[in-house]
Amino acid sequence: MPTAAKLVAAAALALAAYAVSNVLLFHAEPLQKTGISHLFFGVVGFIVGWKKLGPSAERGYRGGWSGGVAAAISVYVACIVIAACHFVYQGFYYHAYFTVDEMLDGLVVKSIEYAMYITQWQVFVAAIFGGVLAGTFSAMAGRVWR
Repeated sequence: MPTAAKLVAAAALALAAYAVSNVLLFHAEPLQKTGISHLFFGVVGFIVGWKKLGPSAERGYRGGWSGGVAAAISVYVACIVIAACHFVYQGFYYHAYFTVDEMLDGLVVKSIEYAMYITQWQVFVAAIFGGVLAGTFSAMAGRVWR
């Protein structure tokens, strides 16, 4: 059921994901060359905010804060996996993989490589701060519009 907390959570987490993607893509030039845009992070942030942060924000500020941090981490794990799948999909055009094992190995290697970009402290702090802000806004919306 759509609620104000879910809508505000989705919008706030999409904004936070978009802002953190600016920090991430500024530090990681190889990700810029793969065709991943900031809008991609925003769309994933909107979906995760609606599904994960919205229901937890209706439990108050503590639920909003913990849900915001968990949702921020979920957004970037989902973005890592989707970006790695996009890279493997692009490899199909160049016949880079001859067996399924090579394709899965490429997926795991690219996922680990992209995960290394997120471990930078600037990206980590921005993601946690954005998740806490998104959780706070969604908890306020859940409290005001019951």
